[in-house]
Amino acid sequence: MTPVRIGLLNYADVLNFGDVLFPLLAERELQARLPKASFAFISPSGAEVAGRKAVRYDRAMLEDHDALLMCGGEIVHRFDAMLSGIYERFGLGAIAQPTDLVFGWTRTPGPFKAWVGLGVPAPTPEAGAAIGAALPGLDFVAARGSRSRARLEACGAAGGSVRQCRDIGWLFPRLLRGRPAPPPPAGGKPYLAVQAFTIPDPDALARRLEAVAGRLGVAIVLVPLTTCWADEASLERLRQASGGAFAVVDYRMDVLDKLAILGGAAGYIGQSMHGFIGAAAQGRPAGIWAADGDDKFAELLGDAGLGDLRTGDAAGIERLAGQIFAAGGARFLAAAAEAEANVDALFDALAAAIASHGPRRHG
Repeated sequence: MTPVRIGLLNYADVLNFGDVLFPLLAERELQARLPKASFAFISPSGAEVAGRKAVRYDRAMLEDHDALLMCGGEIVHRFDAMLSGIYERFGLGAIAQPTDLVFGWTRTPGPFKAWVGLGVPAPTPEAGAAIGAALPGLDFVAARGSRSRARLEACGAAGGSVRQCRDIGWLFPRLLRGRPAPPPPAGGKPYLAVQAFTIPDPDALARRLEAVAGRLGVAIVLVPLTTCWADEASLERLRQASGGAFAVVDYRMDVLDKLAILGGAAGYIGQSMHGFIGAAAQGRPAGIWAADGDDKFAELLGDAGLGDLRTGDAAGIERLAGQIFAAGGARFLAAAAEAEANVDALFDALAAAIASHGPRRHG
């Protein structure tokens, strides 16, 4: 098999749980299917993340690749001010328009080009125009869910040209194979993993979680997953509101160890979509705490037949916790198995398309 040079464009440098794991997963799955492929991680800042070196996005250097892939995430938008604010807080010298990582390379001549399992929030006029301009330059487009697919089609995608797939994060547990587990965060006691970055009343939430802990016989472990939104600060306030009764995971912990902690939990409730997926993909009961809306959570839960596993506010936490524990792991294992088969087929199709495109002739 001829070697293929693959550029994995990613937002791992925003330090959001799923965004860090996506390029690691894409590399793993494609390497298994294209053994001679080599990979370069490309991000808006080029910062090293999770021990992986990256290069700063530069449109001029992309033509040297055989394939350019954007894999996973709610990223088909033009929210540059939001992303630039994150990079400024981290002191990272990112490109002026971070969303060029999604749109700026789609007409690059030569390489195979793909959007793989991407989420599409309701497009602004600017985003809609960018999507419409980008789609004709892509060789492979797979939308993460029914709403994302419909939005791409509304922006000009030709009928039947957009695949619909499940979130690629359902394969995250494969990244843990052969990796030693971290020490249990609750001293071996069963625990409910909790994540949030918006907590209007930490004292009230602490009381609700204390009631959950007593009723279900679990400890509460707070797991920061969205450093981009400083959830470690919100969770520290919640820990203090509990009088120190809740354990808290160091937000700087290796992201794969955090994934293992989700897999070791008795359940998960949080505001991180990929916290939910990371737990549910390992058969752990999981629920979403986020206000109802036409959003990524509604798409995820609706497409998976899990639409009841959501509360719009903290007042529903106790009900949701009881509901997911009553459901047990079987419901989540079934959802995970269905999603895993879907994403495996997606990577099979992607690898075949890359191989058919063939390597470029490099000078």
